[in-house]
Amino acid sequence: MVVLTRQRWFEKPFTVNIGGTNVTAKQSVRYLGFQLYEKLTYFEHLTRTAEKANEIAASLARIMPNTSGSRYAKRRLLQSVVHSVILYGAKIWADQLTQEKYRQKLAAAQRRAALRVACAYRTTSEAAILVITKTIPIDLMAKERERLQERRSAGTLDDTTRELERKQTLENGHAGGKTLTQGDGRPN
Repeated sequence: MVVLTRQRWFEKPFTVNIGGTNVTAKQSVRYLGFQLYEKLTYFEHLTRTAEKANEIAASLARIMPNTSGSRYAKRRLLQSVVHSVILYGAKIWADQLTQEKYRQKLAAAQRRAALRVACAYRTTSEAAILVITKTIPIDLMAKERERLQERRSAGTLDDTTRELERKQTLENGHAGGKTLTQGDGRPN
């Protein structure tokens, strides 16, 4: 059980007696794949998502040695698994990535997976590895997912609008000072 409130004076720990059983409130609870935090922020969800994506990226790193192993297409597919985990429910929390601490947590997991795609050393910077792997930064991908979900809800989502949204994402990245590659993130 979680008590969702922004009030500072709220009694902690909060306990309710239900049918002779004491139930104590927790700081967060998992519901439909989201971690709901008592202060109504996405801190707990983004932190746990980053941890889970890092674990997946580490698992992929163990099965894909840096010098040999899988081909680029297979490595790219495994990177998409990390992106899927990170971007689950992006429509809801994408605006939170304007805070650098949240963006950095998710970007670290994305960078780790990108290092394996490029067979690069761990000293390679985030910006450099994203350019090498032709990957869009995670905060821009989240905003794109948010816009696509809005179009899906409005019933105006098709291949043309997907391409327009990708183009807008690339333009936003260039305007925001991010280093992006031309294209849709796939090798030529």
